[in-house]
Amino acid sequence: MNLLSSILIVLIGFRYTEAAFHSVASSDTLMMAAKLLSAAGTIQKAIGNNNTMQQNFSSKSDGSNSLGNFSCDVDRDGLCCLMPNFCSPEAICFSDIVGQQSFVDYLNALPRCQCLPGYYGDGRTKGIGCKNINECTTGEARCEQICTDYTPGYACSCLNGFKLNPKDLKGCLDIDECADGTHECSHICVNKPGSYTCECPTGYKLDIDKKNCIDIDECSENDGKGFCEYECRNLIGSYECICPNGYRLDKSNQKCKDINECEENLDICNQTGQICENTIGSFKCVCGKGYTFHEEKGCLDVDECLNETHDCPESTNCINIIGSFTCSCLKSGYQYNRNKRICEDINECKNGEAHCKQICINTLGGYKCDCFPGFKYKVERLDNELSSETRGICIDINECLETKELTGCSHGCENTYGSFKCTCPSGYELNSNGKICEDIDECRQPENPCKYNKQYPCCQNTEGSFTCIGATKRNDIFRRYECPKSPTIMQPSRSNIKFEDNQSLDNFKNLNSPIPDIMKINKRNKTKNLFQS
Repeated sequence: MNLLSSILIVLIGFRYTEAAFHSVASSDTLMMAAKLLSAAGTIQKAIGNNNTMQQNFSSKSDGSNSLGNFSCDVDRDGLCCLMPNFCSPEAICFSDIVGQQSFVDYLNALPRCQCLPGYYGDGRTKGIGCKNINECTTGEARCEQICTDYTPGYACSCLNGFKLNPKDLKGCLDIDECADGTHECSHICVNKPGSYTCECPTGYKLDIDKKNCIDIDECSENDGKGFCEYECRNLIGSYECICPNGYRLDKSNQKCKDINECEENLDICNQTGQICENTIGSFKCVCGKGYTFHEEKGCLDVDECLNETHDCPESTNCINIIGSFTCSCLKSGYQYNRNKRICEDINECKNGEAHCKQICINTLGGYKCDCFPGFKYKVERLDNELSSETRGICIDINECLETKELTGCSHGCENTYGSFKCTCPSGYELNSNGKICEDIDECRQPENPCKYNKQYPCCQNTEGSFTCIGATKRNDIFRRYECPKSPTIMQPSRSNIKFEDNQSLDNFKNLNSPIPDIMKINKRNKTKNLFQS
């Protein structure tokens, strides 16, 4: 059986298996078989290195096949090369090679059509063909804003003011016209999603084009005053309020307030007796209290003491001063209290009039000076060419000379500035009252003064001093050494002879006596006393 007959059998058999294979219709199957059987020319299968099939078919413009010469690769194209117009242009044709020429091989060799991406249908030229898939309506496109369908495919785009996201070409990103300089605002650009708006600084407003800013004439309203209380002056982008003479703007910079010329310029009324009196928007100079106005001479002083317009009591004198008067107390050391209308004592100690060096004592009408304990007050005269004055000074009292019996010192007395202190000779010390000298018992000091005396290690106190004496050996089984007992002799204790080091033990080696064993034992415990009573 040749190849052409085999294909015919397969095509006829395929007619009866149409339910399983919908790629080819029954009429097309018969027509295909007829063409294959009646085609002029020969179909030769070249069995060689290239495995090609030479056919004398040609394709006409109407889609039918005609005789002609072309070559197709059997291994690659199968029967698709015999029917180039079997599939629509939007589809691809594929079939398998015959292989072992079994029934299944012949079925697989039948041409089949598959639509390209973006199309749907059976792909056959005389069938449904391939129709475009509208990804925009199916939702497959997933465009964020605008989806445009193409044949085949689709494209995403964005509304004005947005641009495609380069990462997925589906989403849209806002275009910041203010940042990239593509806006048309003359002053302030405010970006918004998909657009932008223009704004103006204070004192300006948007023109009709909504892009350029023009000046606001704030003074055009309120009869030319605008927001001002008195007068308004328009400025480019702003305005200012103006006040008349004698006024200035308040904190609001819109209202006017009176200027108090009298407070701001204290010398504005500089004539004698004049005072400044503020008025609304101005000021005037008038004669103050204690003055009277004269047309030619101006303000003249009024002598209240002479015309008896004063209020000084009888215990005082009236003294006229320029523009007023004062009351002076008749007694020295007193001052007049105008509110109470009485004379009060002057506290010279508080107001600094007194010149006391140490202690100031105020008295009625005067004061007196005193000194601290240990000092005495002395008045000295200061004579010079102009005057002869006196002053009081405090000098130190030498208690050791002037009042020795009052010091209470038992031995010595040493004067100090403003005081004194008692002293003692060597070997004595002051008791708790700081005046009586008592003997220092050197033998009871924390450290025995005779500890380094090898021949006389025992300390015996004396009046104002001490002596070092030798130790005696006790007549007992321990043959211990001890210091002589006496009411004035310091008895051995932890404060005198101790095993503090090897030298303490060596002190007794010169006594020409054997060292008891108990001493050797105590030497290991250096905190124990050498002698025990």
